[in-house]
Amino acid sequence: MLTTHEIREKLKDANLWKVAKLAGITPQTLYRFMQGRDIRHVTLEQLSKYLETRP
Repeated sequence: MLTTHEIREKLKDANLWKVAKLAGITPQTLYRFMQGRDIRHVTLEQLSKYLETRP
């Protein structure tokens, strides 16, 4: 699983709305995460899985 820092780095130039939908989370949750707020562990797992499996 990727760390929160690694996830934020990989997503810094991404279309967050699209990533959220593809990862199965709400855009609002992803925006909050990108602003440095904490999110649930299961949500971090979803983001990590999405980033590790995308082409």
